[in-house]
Amino acid sequence: MNKQGNPKHYALADIVMRMVQKGDRGLKLHPRASLGFKMALDAMFANTTLDARQELEAVVRLGALFQRDRLPELAGQINDLLAHDPRALAVLGISSGKATRDAKQRFAKLVTGKKDNVIAPIFGKAAPAGSMKVSSFLEPGADLKRRATASKRPVRLAR
Repeated sequence: MNKQGNPKHYALADIVMRMVQKGDRGLKLHPRASLGFKMALDAMFANTTLDARQELEAVVRLGALFQRDRLPELAGQINDLLAHDPRALAVLGISSGKATRDAKQRFAKLVTGKKDNVIAPIFGKAAPAGSMKVSSFLEPGADLKRRATASKRPVRLAR
């Protein structure tokens, strides 16, 4: 709703609502909804008068509404529509799982020189040589403070 109390019209959420149909077990998306949603996104990104972020947030709110109304299958289908389009995820500030996996592999190659996963040691096993404790990232220099010990001899101040 805008400040005057009038409901704002979101074109993309309206298209998603038009793809909802009644099935045997309640509401669900049309079988070809992913194709229709992709075409709607193409049209939305081509149209400069629509605010892509507001339109996509309206679709997220629509999914949340169905989740609240105890229609998790429909809410999940709407979330899947969003999750399968990298442009939508980028506008919402979410990285796709593939991009995250690629970033982890690049990081692993940078750190180890090999294209394998960087993983934490299993509980009870020793950490690999040269590894750093997580706490060193949280409080830089804390490890140095722990290693510094107080002197046992008395300190005399010069007068």
